[in-house]
Amino acid sequence: MKLHIMFGILSLLLRHDKLTARQIANSMEISVRTVRRYLDAMALEVPLVTERGVSGGVHLPANYRFPYMFFTYDEMRVLQQCLLSVQGLSEENSGAYKKIQDKLDCIAPLPGENTEISQDVLLIDHCPWNSVPDIARKLSDFENAAKQRLPVDIEYHSRESDFTHRTVEPHLLVLKAGEWYVYAYCRLKSDFRLFKLSRVAKLSTLDKKFDRRGIDRSSLNFLINQGAPALIDVRFSLSPDIRTEVEEWLSIENVHEDKDGQLFASAMLADDRQLVAKILSFRDKLRVVAPAALTKRVLAEVAAIKQLYS
Repeated sequence: MKLHIMFGILSLLLRHDKLTARQIANSMEISVRTVRRYLDAMALEVPLVTERGVSGGVHLPANYRFPYMFFTYDEMRVLQQCLLSVQGLSEENSGAYKKIQDKLDCIAPLPGENTEISQDVLLIDHCPWNSVPDIARKLSDFENAAKQRLPVDIEYHSRESDFTHRTVEPHLLVLKAGEWYVYAYCRLKSDFRLFKLSRVAKLSTLDKKFDRRGIDRSSLNFLINQGAPALIDVRFSLSPDIRTEVEEWLSIENVHEDKDGQLFASAMLADDRQLVAKILSFRDKLRVVAPAALTKRVLAEVAAIKQLYS
């Protein structure tokens, strides 16, 4: 007998008050005869209750659960949270995620403890607010290429505005700060590089397989952060009109009011081009107090915009 079929039948019975052999067969995509054969075998170890008649069926005692086996309560909680964190990342694996969750739900809690915490109080959504369908398509294409060890031809637009054609060997998909990247060996640079999916203009999967290269995961965080902009200590004054927006941007604890009622905000921020653009998005409601170098950059950008429209 196949263990996964037996486990599947048991999981179904744990999630339903009562099932007929036909219902189990339809759900498992096996024959009624096979279901009855498995139920007979399971009855030797599992307290199955069989009711005959028109409204009959098979069920388990209300208090029956799988034993915890080698999982502690804390380990079960972490497993459920990890599962929630990856659901929705891959449409291809959504069925597998659901089956894992069903199996975890069938494991008995320890006396006095409740494992139904993750799904009730935790919702994890990795998609940014401005997520577009193209990202999901690219994510799926790179995922399939990585699984099948197929190189990918890409047209890539870098942050420095360089437009290049490259052939890459995708090894890992990386989710960082709400943005998706592919960590791949770049044949153009003869080294691993991190490519932001939103900057991949075109991609096409090639046929010839590549050999996976060793990755030193202990140094992966450094490689991912390599080239990241420096952080600077920024202080703003702001109008009450935009307090909510600034609190959402910088976090509420970084926005405060002085004794005269003037609002200020301070935070360590990435010193890149996006910072000036973000500041200007608040128009005349936000002013840079420090550092002076950032103030000069904002003024220079304003002058350039004025020149553009003059």
